[in-house]
Amino acid sequence: MTISEVSGLMAMIAEEHPKFLNTNDPEKRLALWASAFRSAPKGLVEFAAYRALAESPFEPKLADIVARVKEMLNAGQDDAVSAWGALARAAERATVVTQEEFEALPYEVRRFCGGLSGLRDMGNLEADIFNTVTRGQFMKAYEGLKRAKETLEIMPPELKALVQAAMPPRQAKKMPPGLPARAAPHHAPPPLAEAAPSFEEYTPLSETEWAERREAMLRKLGLQ
Repeated sequence: MTISEVSGLMAMIAEEHPKFLNTNDPEKRLALWASAFRSAPKGLVEFAAYRALAESPFEPKLADIVARVKEMLNAGQDDAVSAWGALARAAERATVVTQEEFEALPYEVRRFCGGLSGLRDMGNLEADIFNTVTRGQFMKAYEGLKRAKETLEIMPPELKALVQAAMPPRQAKKMPPGLPARAAPHHAPPPLAEAAPSFEEYTPLSETEWAERREAMLRKLGLQ
């Protein structure tokens, strides 16, 4: 959305909540909202705002509308079970998967593998290890990876580039040595109650940490 489109959106909210525009620094507030929705489609944000106004008598906050935009962006997306299925199918044919095919996998799968070499390591795991330990690790990491994906989807391109440039290369997970090649499982993997204790869980940033990082990046880019 452009700044003028966001300004129109805020004016619409003010029609329902007259005190909405009462702020000590209107320009800074407009810049904050424009930054939040810069990469989001206009129609999607407007629909999210309409829902917020129609479903709640309270003045909508920026976080309310962002949450609704995320909800709509994720509608119909793969959940943990289907994402795991995509990983399992890719691991079965890991030795012949190309880089292009790997990039077409769900974001959460690619992040979990760390790279094509990580997927090929998983393809060499014993079936029982893959369907219990690896599955448990993936299910435990999935929600954090999904939140990371949601954040990237609404982040302005230049901020996304800065964040990705600041991140160290993700190393492929080290697999247990000496395991025989994994036979392709043709049955549903059994559920796992608890994951391996050695797994390093992905920990997403808190909302406060994201806000601080965003402010720092905006200052660096001269947008504030």
